[in-house]
Amino acid sequence: MTIGSIGGTYGLSGSGMDIDAIVKKLMTGQQAKADALLQKKTIAQWQKAAYNSMYVDINNFRTTLFDYKLQGTLSPNKVSSSNPSNTSVATVSASADAADVNHSLVVAQLADGIKLTSTASLSPAGTTIDRTSIATQLYAGVAINDISVTITNGSSSTTIAVNPNGTLNDFVSQINNAGINVTANYDSTLDRFFLTTNNSGSNAAISFAGSNASGMTFLDKLKLPLLSGSNISSSSQVQTTLAYINPALSLGSQFTNLTNSTLKLTNSNGTTQIISIGTGNSLNDLMGAINAGTNATASFDSTTGKFSITPTNGGTLSIDGSDQSAKDLFAQLHLPANFNSGKVTTSITGVYTPVAFNAGSALNTQFGEFSTFTSGQTFTLKIATGTDTPTSVTIDPTVDSLNSMLTKISSVTNVSATYDSTTGKVMLSSTNGKSLNFTGSDAAGTSFLVNTLKLQQSGHDAVFKLDGVSLTEASNSFNISGVTYNLTGVSTNAAMLSTSVMDTTVGEVTNISVTSDVDKAVASIQSLVDSYNKILAEVNGKLNETRYKDYLPLTDDQKAAMKDSDITAWNAKAQSGMLHNDTTLTSLVNSMRNAFSGPVSGIPATNVNGSFITYNSAASIGITTGDYTEGGKLYLDTNKLRTALQANPNVLNQLFGASGQTTTGGVTTTDTQKQGIAGRLYDGIKTSLDQLVEIAGASAQIDTKSNYAKKISDYTKQISNQADRFSTMESAYYKKFNAMEVALQQMNSQSSWLSSQLSSIGG
Repeated sequence: MTIGSIGGTYGLSGSGMDIDAIVKKLMTGQQAKADALLQKKTIAQWQKAAYNSMYVDINNFRTTLFDYKLQGTLSPNKVSSSNPSNTSVATVSASADAADVNHSLVVAQLADGIKLTSTASLSPAGTTIDRTSIATQLYAGVAINDISVTITNGSSSTTIAVNPNGTLNDFVSQINNAGINVTANYDSTLDRFFLTTNNSGSNAAISFAGSNASGMTFLDKLKLPLLSGSNISSSSQVQTTLAYINPALSLGSQFTNLTNSTLKLTNSNGTTQIISIGTGNSLNDLMGAINAGTNATASFDSTTGKFSITPTNGGTLSIDGSDQSAKDLFAQLHLPANFNSGKVTTSITGVYTPVAFNAGSALNTQFGEFSTFTSGQTFTLKIATGTDTPTSVTIDPTVDSLNSMLTKISSVTNVSATYDSTTGKVMLSSTNGKSLNFTGSDAAGTSFLVNTLKLQQSGHDAVFKLDGVSLTEASNSFNISGVTYNLTGVSTNAAMLSTSVMDTTVGEVTNISVTSDVDKAVASIQSLVDSYNKILAEVNGKLNETRYKDYLPLTDDQKAAMKDSDITAWNAKAQSGMLHNDTTLTSLVNSMRNAFSGPVSGIPATNVNGSFITYNSAASIGITTGDYTEGGKLYLDTNKLRTALQANPNVLNQLFGASGQTTTGGVTTTDTQKQGIAGRLYDGIKTSLDQLVEIAGASAQIDTKSNYAKKISDYTKQISNQADRFSTMESAYYKKFNAMEVALQQMNSQSSWLSSQLSSIGG
């Protein structure tokens, strides 16, 4: 860079001297100082860039080392099947921690979710479909009441207020945005509606219980098979009839599992009551006994049905010393489990006692929707399996009970219907393996099945036999003992005894063998050796690169006098050796060599044909260093490594992956003698990288903290100051020469005047 900008030639009016040339010559020393500063800054920038480039490459190598601390890299497994003809059953992979053993697999059923599709086009064939809104498309001018549709998938549920003025696609969006793991779609070409659960297994189940009458009608217009599948069951108890407890009746008649018991009621103020409770006593009797003491008061609110007990004198109560029957009574009074507190009140509105549901009584006496039905008023169920013609079953709620209704349903060919009084659930199933459906049932019948009986269609778990044990999984992909199975099909001849139980006596077996993958392990170590050699060669190359100190960065004047080819050749030498013999990189190379050369202590010997061999060093498994002139380059004897792996499949994990860490008193320390090679390399390189960051930063991005960043910033300031001094000095020189020219001009003017005067006198 040349500094200087003002000047001129004054020969026409003064001295005739080339003032620019004179000033430039006078400023030569200052220009040299400016050039020297710029050269120093350029060299610092080159060195920083060299460090940054080295940091990136070393850090990339270190990142790959992390995998060599993991068992998955060091002890890979492979899976093979002895039954290639049955590969359509499953694909299998094994992690490093999977045991090298054989497994047997028979798949009887794949996991599946629920898929509901309109049984026919929503509009009659040949009609013009007006999809402007749900009202115009499905109701054709018929008055529409409020439509409320409840969709439940397992434990997730949503209630959607359907807008008749919106479109079916709007309804689709409402479902898809509800977060219940259900996806909806309307295909306008097919004119059909689709619902699918995104989860699978027996926990995936679609229920429409809770939808109002208009909602059920709307679902019917979508022609969705609300109840279909080979297995349909209640999602919860069919009916839970509850009544408030009567505090005057005996406890034994209103609470379960009670015996004559002893209540020990202790107040933290130091008083204790021992109260005997008989099953014939009432809640009023119990409260009277408590209130007769001095450590607590008890009460029952007949309006809310809540029982309360309050300690006196601001203490806290405990029933810890009571027998189990007394504790069970307090639990059935719905008092909080953490009873040790101040005033304790029943946690629900009302202390309830269950009233047993009678499946043999007429439906209209137990279910509110039939309470207004009169004799002869019926509803109809349409029942079919597969594509068979539906069978009509007529139910009279004034005569038929739940049991008789289920008997009528079971009379349909290939259909079974039962009620479990223990769980309070109804179970409907097909006995021929085909899908059971109730499409075509009237509104009252569909509502009763869906809303009251809470029937829902459920997905299927995957059912299989692994190593002779029958198991189920909600997904077709699962991991057992380090082996990941992806089921893709059913085994030949496999059969189910029920919807969730397989017939373990049949089904073609797929034999799966998990073994150590020696080829993959060898390839992995070869890759490490290659990566190591590459970064080592790069670092050694920078350390040994010649530094040409006489080749400084070119100045602008020097470049102007040179050819482009000469400039390129000069710069190549000027930038050579920026990291020559750098101490940080030299230390890194030594650390890398030591990581491979030093033994790893604590590795037990391996019995190889009666001889004990200790694979505790890189050399012991075939990794050796070349000639000293190669700067520590590694070589891998793959045959020796294979021999070691066959003798001890865990040898790489022991040699490379050992952490060497121990924790004492919450403090973790690392013993480098026991630390694996990968850990030594990883930690050693981290030390050098930290030093490089301190020296020159991590990259060429904004850096103000490193030593070189500060050095370059200092040079920038010096160059700026030097430019200011240069400008000031140059301006001073020109000012002096300007003054000289003015004086000379004045002298010339006076001389001309005198000459003219003398000429006139002489004339």
